[in-house]
Amino acid sequence: MRLPLLLTTLLLSTACQERGNFEIVDPYLKPPLAGRDVGSAYMRFENWAFDLELTEVTSPETDTIEIHKTTRDERGIASMNRLESLELPYGETVKLEPGGLHLMLFGLTEDEAADGVELTLTFDNGTTQLVEVRARKD
Repeated sequence: MRLPLLLTTLLLSTACQERGNFEIVDPYLKPPLAGRDVGSAYMRFENWAFDLELTEVTSPETDTIEIHKTTRDERGIASMNRLESLELPYGETVKLEPGGLHLMLFGLTEDEAADGVELTLTFDNGTTQLVEVRARKD
């Protein structure tokens, strides 16, 4: 009798998680270094909704924002490559983190960064989401 109840519970919990939430978790900002006007933003996308693609990021506090990916060659030399968009596949977590995927915020002053930055994320299905990023100490 316990086995059917256990199987039913597992199936229900899986079904509830299959199509549901899309969350942006732990967004934060790395402000520009003194005398510079380029910062970076990081966050985690947890996608249990459906396949999505991040196509654009804008902010009134910046000139432009680009999606970047840091890669290393066989000698360990790092380079940043601009991406036109970022795939956020269903059922996966995509991390924007130092040394990997991240957002580059151009034209951001230290004063603007100190107050936090509001980002508008635009997705391929036409939806947008506002995210506030604030500096944190790492």
